[in-house]
This record gives sequence, C-alpha cells and structure tokens, in this order.
Amino acid sequence: MFLVVTVQSCRPAIPFYPGIPQEDQGQAQALRDRVSHLYPRSFGAVHRGILEAGGKNYVFDGYLLVNGPDSFRLTVKADMGGTVFELVKSPGRETVVTKNSLGLRRAWLEQGAARDVAVLYLRQPDPKAQLVRHASGSWGLVQESTDGTWEEFVFDADGSHVQSYVRSREGRVLYRADFVYGSFPRWPRPTPKNINIADYLLKYTLKINVLEMAEVDSPGKGQQP
Repeated sequence: MFLVVTVQSCRPAIPFYPGIPQEDQGQAQALRDRVSHLYPRSFGAVHRGILEAGGKNYVFDGYLLVNGPDSFRLTVKADMGGTVFELVKSPGRETVVTKNSLGLRRAWLEQGAARDVAVLYLRQPDPKAQLVRHASGSWGLVQESTDGTWEEFVFDADGSHVQSYVRSREGRVLYRADFVYGSFPRWPRPTPKNINIADYLLKYTLKINVLEMAEVDSPGKGQQP
C-alpha cells in the first residue's frame, strides 16, 4: 500500500451527524459479516510513505504482517533502506515500539500508527452495535468505546462495502478513515485500496494507496509476528 502521513498544526474537530436507529437484525448481521470476512486471518501488505513532521519530510517503505485478530508487525524503512520504526503487537499485550531510529514521538507510533493498523485491518463491530441509517442512505453500526467515545462503521447504501470508520465524542469527530475499494492479483475480493485518515486529536492526516496484499500461512504454534 502507498502510505502518506502528514502531521499538521492544530485543526478543529468537525461535527458528527448520527444516523437514525433501525431494528433489522438481519441487516445488522449482514453488515457485521462484511467486516469480519474482509481479510483472511494472516496476510501481508507493502507500502511506501512520506512523513512530514516538524517541518521535515521523510520517505518510507512499509511492510505489514498480520497474524490473527490481535497480532501484527509493522516495519517502516527509510527510502535508502534503514529501519525508521517498528511496531509489534502480540495477542493480549500492548503494542511495543521495538525500533525508533529517528526518535519520533511515541504517541504518533503507539496511539497513531498502531491504531491506524487496528482500524484498517483488525477492528470489528460489536455484536450489540446499534444499526442506523443516514439521510444519505448509507448504513452504520454504532457502538460505545471504553474511553467514552462512540465509533461507527459506515457502509454504502446497499451495504456491500464499509465506506468509513468514525470515532466521535459529544457530536464532534475525533478520528475518521474513508475507504475506496480496488482489486489485487490473486486476492479473493475487492478491499480498501485508497484510504484517507484524519486524526483531530493527534493532529495528522494519513493517505494510503495500497500496492500489494497477499495471504500468508499462519505462524506455527507459539510463534509471534
């Protein structure tokens, strides 16, 4: 995937307009299935990136390996090949920054990059998430998070694709990811290929153009990513 991260100056959160609650358990289950069936258990993705922070630009090549619903390794390398940072998430544990050669703010890595991976590839709607319908015709599954924020998976009008992921509090968007789908060789279904992310708390935007995705064998028992 092609990754562009831009850390910007403070920008205000935008309003969030909730949908109207619906009582259609069949539709709600169909939407949950769209998310849970989007990716295989284990897969890899490749990306390039440009990070703008502190008035400087950094060019990256990134490699992501997902080994289950709670396990991944993200390695980001400079344009010349040296590792810039690496994140490892093991089942039941917090994300660990194993490398950080440029001394980037840990919040950008632990709360930003790691959360972006989770949103794009690991996050799932809760079985009790509320089904809603928006004025535009799009569907949504809304659930409350442990930190008091609300998160919503927004689907297109026919419910075939997740269009957006939105996290909000008190009617203001804190984080938003929008998806445009595309196809990959030897990949079973269309998946997000162009992704735009805006984080209004950490104050960055992230644009992703996915270049490669491939299913990989699950690791053996006891192996970590």
